[in-house]
Amino acid sequence: MKRQLAVLMVVIVSLISVQCGGTPPATEAPTPTEALATEAPATEAPTATEVPATEAPTATEVPPTEEPATLDGQSLLQERCTGCHDLGRVERSEKTEEEWKATVERMVGKGAQLDEAEQELLIKYLAETYPKAAEVPPTEAPATLDGQSLLQDRCTQCHGLGGVERAKKTEEEWKATVEHMVGKGAQLDEAEQELLIKYLAETYPQ
Repeated sequence: MKRQLAVLMVVIVSLISVQCGGTPPATEAPTPTEALATEAPATEAPTATEVPATEAPTATEVPPTEEPATLDGQSLLQERCTGCHDLGRVERSEKTEEEWKATVERMVGKGAQLDEAEQELLIKYLAETYPKAAEVPPTEAPATLDGQSLLQDRCTQCHGLGGVERAKKTEEEWKATVEHMVGKGAQLDEAEQELLIKYLAETYPQ
């Protein structure tokens, strides 16, 4: 019995010794951890900010200035003179340039809107359009022509005879009246004026 115990003890000791003194199994060293290459994100260069192209300011188109309408004598006569009277009086008149100048200056004095350049244009137009006929030496009036006929034929173109018949004047006053009417366009030559003045002075005396 003791022998058996001794053998068992020897076996146990042997097993313990083998376990403690034996070479432990080789442990594989862990493979070095491969450093993962950390790729740094590529920093993109900031793109240049595109500045919108500034369009050159277009030149402001200046509307063409209309040239003032060219004035002429006829337009001036129609636009500036008809404010006070019609054109019949003008169309019946015949005057020299100096006489038309005096007429235009008188009208300007009464308010006609004409500057100096316009007056010159108008005077020239009137003198060319309504010139004074060449003076004919006075001749004796035909026997058939008399003051009454002249009064009815030449004076009623502008007015009736009522004013004449109611008037009472001296021969000098009738002469001034007749000359005034001739200045306004009454068609009477010198011989006819004399006949008419004589008739008026005898028929409608003061």
